[in-house]
Amino acid sequence: SSGINAEYGGTVVGMSSVLGSVGTGGLQTYCTSKAGIIGLMESLYMQHPDLHWCIVTPFLINTALFRGMRHKFMDYIYPILDKHYVVDKIIYAIETQQTCLTLPWAWNYVFVVVKNIFPLSIMKLVQDFFGVPVAFKFIHRRGERALDSSSTE
Repeated sequence: SSGINAEYGGTVVGMSSVLGSVGTGGLQTYCTSKAGIIGLMESLYMQHPDLHWCIVTPFLINTALFRGMRHKFMDYIYPILDKHYVVDKIIYAIETQQTCLTLPWAWNYVFVVVKNIFPLSIMKLVQDFFGVPVAFKFIHRRGERALDSSSTE
């Protein structure tokens, strides 16, 4: 027995990312961990369909991880999401028993659908057009600086 019991109610929320469904260069560890959350949540649902599950897959949230990051269309198409807005949307998803919440919803259509219809070479062109590799190099460099500074302490 897994110890999970529908008798007590509630919702199991898995906090993933759009990058759990669509990988990008330089963030292999991040993408893999977020994909693992999606796989775990789907697997648990298959074992316990009587429970309520919600997988949350946001784009970028204004947290320390993404602070200072910029991408080509962030000011008018895909802005970095306010963390309070994301929390409100998660609470609404729980209250309305949504099984998946993607923020902004258009990411499902731009990246996930394109990825599943076209070869990865097309996905690479789409990511290049949106400036994804340049934007995420910021995080990669930040991680290297963090590793460099922690190794000297």
